Amino acid sequence: MDFLQSSYDRVLLVLAGAMMLGAALCAVFGFNSLPSDYPPPATVATGAAREESNKVLQLRAEADKLSSPSSATWGADERSLFVSRIYLLGDDKLIDILDSDVELSEGIPNAWIIQHDLDYTDPRLAEQDAD
Repeated sequence: MDFLQSSYDRVLLVLAGAMMLGAALCAVFGFNSLPSDYPPPATVATGAAREESNKVLQLRAEADKLSSPSSATWGADERSLFVSRIYLLGDDKLIDILDSDVELSEGIPNAWIIQHDLDYTDPRLAEQDAD
């Protein structure tokens, strides 16, 4: 018992090494049985013809459409593709402030507010400047 108390760290080191050795042996013997448990899939000889599925044919047709788009598919627009439209929630519905008839501030067009980077959520926007 005195030996264990005096060399406790060495005993733990030997036990940890023995456990690691056992785990390594289990792994090595386990890897040897992998080919029998999981056989490799059968390979197709090179040059052998195979039939393409309908999904692959559809994907190729769509890829061909994307590689050469006609001019009629893309329309010109002054807005960016990466900036979404500005919507506000009013009367329990979303309002597109550029295309709706609802004025955010009386007497000021919504497009002008957006163009000049003003705070379109401010209800007192028209009162801030007398002009």
